[in-house]
Amino acid sequence: MRDTDFTRALDAIETKDIAMPATQERTIVFWDRVTETPVSIPDSALTLSGFCDWTQSDDFPSTGRISFLDGEVFVDMSPEDLATHNQVRRGLYKGWERFLDQFDIAMLIVDGMLLLNDDANLGTEPDGLLCLYESIRTGRVEYREVVEGSDRAVEVRGTADLVAEVVSRSSVRKDTVTLMNLYYRAGISEYWRVDARKSDIDFRIFTRGQTEFVPVAADTDGFIKSSVLNLRFRLVRTRNPVNCWQYSLEFRA
Repeated sequence: MRDTDFTRALDAIETKDIAMPATQERTIVFWDRVTETPVSIPDSALTLSGFCDWTQSDDFPSTGRISFLDGEVFVDMSPEDLATHNQVRRGLYKGWERFLDQFDIAMLIVDGMLLLNDDANLGTEPDGLLCLYESIRTGRVEYREVVEGSDRAVEVRGTADLVAEVVSRSSVRKDTVTLMNLYYRAGISEYWRVDARKSDIDFRIFTRGQTEFVPVAADTDGFIKSSVLNLRFRLVRTRNPVNCWQYSLEFRA
């Protein structure tokens, strides 16, 4: 790779996702801010199995959100916004935990585990992931070891029941188009999407239609029915004592 190509790749990774089609014959290099070293995407990572191997290797970067989306490797090195992303995820997690304390029907997988689905040719880390116990019992979804016999489940394979994404400036198309299509192909029952970047929160629950996800209408109080969890939910935000946004996931029958 020429120096100009390397510089162009680094400039691009600072501003937007990089998509690398499997048919494109070039190397993408980006910068790992923690180790302060350039990172190359290996050719082997342009297949789902090769991508999985790369994520478990010492060469995989320690920062950023990297996904395999049907033949493309997406790299997002943008910092996470506190008010419109980090605290939104915190509010979702707390709400789901309150729900599961009352209705012990599912496992909540927080950010950091890879969801893999062969039918959708997908490998990504959702912002939120719920798997019903029944789906685990029937093998619809499973937690897998990468190293056999290690007793360390580090991957979620199969079809989860509920997946959530929080939209950020660098992930608009990924969360609103690409992942919606792939999650549908993966058989996901329900997709939750939150965009908190504007004056009003755009909180939506999508359920499976005949060919794509379709939005569920909210009631007059803003609650939206979840068919997976069999309750209505809404996401609200208020200012905390230091004037930062905090989020609460409320639910009712």
